[in-house]
Amino acid sequence: MGRTMLYRLLVACLLLLLPAVAGAYDFMADGIYYNVVDGHAVVTNNGQTGCYSGEVVIPATVTHDGTTYPVTVLGHSAFKNCTGLTKAVLPGSLTAIEPRVFESCTALTSLIVPNSVTTMGANMFDKCYAIDSIVIGNKVSSLGDYMFNDCRALKSVTIGKSVSSIGKYAFRGCSSLTDVVLPNSVTTIGPWAFEDCSQLLRVTLGSGVTSIDTHIFYNCNKMVSVTCLAATPPSVDYGLFFDSGMYYHAKLHVLPEAVEAYEAAEIWKLFFQIIGDAAIITPEDVNNDGEVTIADANKVTEVIINGGSGGHSRIPDGHGGFIEVDDTYLADVNGDGEVSIADLNLIIDRILRGY
Repeated sequence: MGRTMLYRLLVACLLLLLPAVAGAYDFMADGIYYNVVDGHAVVTNNGQTGCYSGEVVIPATVTHDGTTYPVTVLGHSAFKNCTGLTKAVLPGSLTAIEPRVFESCTALTSLIVPNSVTTMGANMFDKCYAIDSIVIGNKVSSLGDYMFNDCRALKSVTIGKSVSSIGKYAFRGCSSLTDVVLPNSVTTIGPWAFEDCSQLLRVTLGSGVTSIDTHIFYNCNKMVSVTCLAATPPSVDYGLFFDSGMYYHAKLHVLPEAVEAYEAAEIWKLFFQIIGDAAIITPEDVNNDGEVTIADANKVTEVIINGGSGGHSRIPDGHGGFIEVDDTYLADVNGDGEVSIADLNLIIDRILRGY
């Protein structure tokens, strides 16, 4: 092929790419870019990552050329590399967040994923160095690979009650994280999930966990307490927690009736101290004080009055430490993803029955 012909071919290829760049979004409204897919609006960018800054409030619906579209999806990499993005407010209309949406948003400090969202893509908060608080709604089914990778400032994460799996490297490098509570819905934890969480002290694994992959707490050398509420010791891969010396340093807390099973189980039996003092968490005990009283009903009422927006509570972990969790998460007693009169009724019914 001659040089002239090659040049013409390259020019032709570039021309073919131009419509794709120009058509990176279908329309823009109030500074937000959208594509229209099957009658729904998908948040995107202007063809270049990093184009948003400051506070971005995403509406539940958007109107263009006389047509109103529900905003249901944050598209792949929509806010990626937006180093000037400080806050994003997500609407209750969202159902899906695609991969890498907030990757490398280094000024973003907090985010609430609404209960309407059912799926979240991998690498969603990868390298969000400033984010310190995240609340995951109660309908999300899984936390993908590298979800919070290298979120160095992350101190508080509330994981929704429908999450069933934690992906590989999901929390790797979250070096400010001190306490983690995985809900009873979680059944599997991927490899290296909490690698290099250098300040991690306490972890509670819910009663549903059945399988844990390799090295999930590698280089978590300050760990003092692991609580596992599963009655049957979960199957584990080699190198489950940390260096062999850490099994002498960290205590394993399990249900009283499960002590012998953990003492006989591979990997688990390496813990020098296996203590049968853990207790199944009672959902109606919203403030986790060991009793179901009017105080729990008041906490749910407060969240309902505030429109589903709760604060944060520091609750005892049962072993001398404290865990910070979102009040909305605690108030969703029935685990349906909403805080409503139904949750309040469950507490009142339990009080009336006296147990």
